[in-house]
Amino acid sequence: MIQKNKNKLAKPKGQSFIELALVFMVLMLIFAGVVELGNLINVYLDVIDAGREAARNGNTYDFFNIDESTVPPTVTVGDLVFNEAAKIAWNTMNTNCQGILQDRDVQLIPPACNMRIPFDPLNDDIVVSVISYDGSSLTRFPDGNGWSRFNNAVSTVSNAEILTHLDGATPRTGMIMVEVFYSYHQLLGMPFFTTVIPDPIPVHTYSIMPYPLADPTPIPIP
Repeated sequence: MIQKNKNKLAKPKGQSFIELALVFMVLMLIFAGVVELGNLINVYLDVIDAGREAARNGNTYDFFNIDESTVPPTVTVGDLVFNEAAKIAWNTMNTNCQGILQDRDVQLIPPACNMRIPFDPLNDDIVVSVISYDGSSLTRFPDGNGWSRFNNAVSTVSNAEILTHLDGATPRTGMIMVEVFYSYHQLLGMPFFTTVIPDPIPVHTYSIMPYPLADPTPIPIP
């Protein structure tokens, strides 16, 4: 009669729990990383979409020709274009707060406003530039720094970088560029991630769209 050695078949008590404990933390870190990265990508796509919408629809006014009688004395024609683009970007990111972002001196966010993306006017920014291309060189308005809606950032896209996106045969044309600077605060805020990854994570996007109303004028602009 053959007797089986039961000691070889039986596992020590609690071994499965020890194995689970060793693997559990690794699995949780991987899961947390997937959640954090997925949320960051989702917000990043929303910010890109906001910049594209602003560049596509922010060219409401003729940048060089407008009835001055309809413009308040303290507002320049450029401010109308820049501010309109900033409002479109803001409204695209925060559909629950549409109409809140107006002129520079108007209160931005009432306490009751539930923001879809927590865009912070004290740290984040929307920078708008109008560009005229004469076939060889660029002229940017108001200047190389762009028009900052909240005075927190300046344009980080150089004229040389813009020229790399233009074909050599591109005719005289106008363009509008909208940059969005956003500070992404980590959703989970786990100490393991915040020690190796900055919190908030700086996000910067830019979009350039044609703007025929900013085509170079026959007479150079002073």
